[in-house]
Amino acid sequence: MRLFVALELPAAVKDHARAVIDRLRGAGADVKWLDAATMHVTLKFMGEVDQALLGDVRRALAGATAGFGPLELRVGGCGVFPSPRRPNVVWLGIDGQAQRLAALAGRVDQALAQATGLPREKRPFTPHLTIGRVRQGRGSAQEALSLAVGALAELSGPAFQARAARLVQSTLTPRGAIHKPIDEYPLA
Repeated sequence: MRLFVALELPAAVKDHARAVIDRLRGAGADVKWLDAATMHVTLKFMGEVDQALLGDVRRALAGATAGFGPLELRVGGCGVFPSPRRPNVVWLGIDGQAQRLAALAGRVDQALAQATGLPREKRPFTPHLTIGRVRQGRGSAQEALSLAVGALAELSGPAFQARAARLVQSTLTPRGAIHKPIDEYPLA
């Protein structure tokens, strides 16, 4: 099973992401823009996990989220990974209780590593919402994309409260990934 753990987003955040994508399309870069309906904030991408470990995954997530409490978050400005000169991923930042969000991601990462042996994340958690993946990384269209993203760096989007984390199965198809929620873990 290909699995990840994520925070789901309210309609206002998805609408905002659609509006940002519409603004960035004008740059003419070769970007696969994500469908806002499937957007989420990833806490941990696990990749392929043996179905026999699903019970351990569920217990680890229940423990990692228990007693954590809701998160007050806000969509922030636009950026790219890894750098404006080589954009691969276009994202919207997540502000507000971003340090608490990073702490939750750390708890999830540690709990899953202990329960299943999955490797820990090597890179520090950067709270963000992926909105596009750049297909080609060179040329004037990519420079235009970097300029357009830079112009939206200070953008401020809607606030929202995250009250639960979800375990999601992702099935890859020729038309893109299909996400199926498996479990929900209240942040209470």
